[in-house]
Order: sequence, then structure tokens, then C-alpha cells
Amino acid sequence: MLRSGFLLVCILGLATVAQADFAVLADSNVSVTDAIGGDFLDSQISTTDHFPDAAIPMSAASSLSIGPSLVAQGAATTTFARLHAHSSASAGVVGGVATGEGNSRVNDTLHVESSTFANGTPVSLSVEFDLDVDFSPPAVFDSPLQASVQGSFFASPTRKGGGLHLDYLYDASGPAFTGRHLLSGTMAAQVGDVIPLDYYTRTHAVVSRSQEEQPGASTSLTLNGSVGITADEATPDVTLIADSGYDYTQTVPEPSAAASLGAALVSLICLGRKRTC
Repeated sequence: MLRSGFLLVCILGLATVAQADFAVLADSNVSVTDAIGGDFLDSQISTTDHFPDAAIPMSAASSLSIGPSLVAQGAATTTFARLHAHSSASAGVVGGVATGEGNSRVNDTLHVESSTFANGTPVSLSVEFDLDVDFSPPAVFDSPLQASVQGSFFASPTRKGGGLHLDYLYDASGPAFTGRHLLSGTMAAQVGDVIPLDYYTRTHAVVSRSQEEQPGASTSLTLNGSVGITADEATPDVTLIADSGYDYTQTVPEPSAAASLGAALVSLICLGRKRTC
């Protein structure tokens, strides 16, 4: 056990570059606190690349512990159209708090183009945001438990009108929840449109043990996601290639297969909400 009042802050692997039209982000944040002894650890890992090869994942992972009883982990891996976020936390001592976060995010700019149809030709774009959640809750829920996963997709054409927002949020407050969630929607576009995209998956887990009679608590979660965009059959010659060079019309594997990234302790979330606007 570390001495009371000891503060350690580790900030690892931070890279920022000039703003561009696309970016891939993976970051993790974890902290561990022994409220009785006053020991506190905090770690952040953030990696960003504005000029990545779409086939090479960006990844970040961090882990902290105070002895074997307080442990937090966070991780993320990101490639274009494929997202992975993971968090886990364990508190086995009275007064202990462990927090883990993972965030996987892509910013890209989509170009709706065609060699056959003139600019201004209406195009209906179908978007699928495929999410796979796995949640391992504590055996006994302690009231300070906080666990959530979120997946969001935003598309907003630079011209006025149109756009799409898909959102999934699950906040753990009850029994375990795992499963696949397919968020889908259509967006009115035109040939020649330039459409900024912003989509991400995020996990957050906090576990504390506040009473002596409670057993140790631990939780784990993983959220994998994949994005696919297709044009309607009336405009088959439309291409959907982004500034990153990624072709969003290509087949995207299901998130569980796409994220052979770091498998499978999936954690926290209990209360699903979908919204399309």
C-alpha cells in the first residue's frame, strides 16, 4: 500500500497534430483511490492521428492498481468504420474507488460523387451503426456503482438541410445486459454533397466499496461498433469515399468479428435508448 497523501499522475503517449479533415482517436483514462489511506493514482493515455492508414488501428490502453484489491483498466482501438472501447474496475477494500474509461472516435468527411449523375441529383443514403455490448456486473450492486456505454453517429451535410443522428446510451443500474443493437436511418443527400461524419463508442465504469459488510465489487464492459453507408438503388453509380480514403460502401463485418481487437470482458450498461433525428 502506498503512503497516505501520495499523488501520482501519469500522462502517457499524447500526440496532437495540425487539424485536418479526418482524424482517428483512441484514448483511455483510469483512476484508483483509497479513501481511507488517502492514496490516489490517475493515468491517461490518448493517441490521435490525423493522417492514418485506414487499415492500421490506433490504440490506447491504461491500467492502475493499489495492491490486488483496487484495479482499473481502460482501452480503445479504432480504425475507420470499426470501433472498440473497453472499461473494467474492481474494488475489494472498504473505501476504495476504481474508475476505467475507454473512448474510440472517428472524424471524417464524406464525398457523395458520381460519374453518371449530375451534381444536385437527389440521393437517399442508408446508414447502419452496428453495436455489440457485453456487460459483466458486480455480484452485488453497491449504490455508488456507475457504468455506462454510449454509441453515437452524426452526419451533417455542409449545405442546409438533411443530416442524421443515431444514438445509443445504456446506463447500468440493474442486472447484466449484453446484446447486439443495430441503429439505422436514412439521410437525404445530393450528388456533390460534402458530409462531415463524427462517430464514436465510449465506455465508463466506476466501482466503489463503501461498507464493510459488502463483498468486493468488480465490473467489466466492452462496446464494439461498425459503420456502413449505402446509396439507394435509384442511384447505383454513387461513390461514398471520404477524405481519409476510406470507402464507406464496402462491406463492414459485424462488430463482434471486426473487433477481434482485444476480446471480451464486456462491461456495464443497463438501459437502452435509441434516437434518430
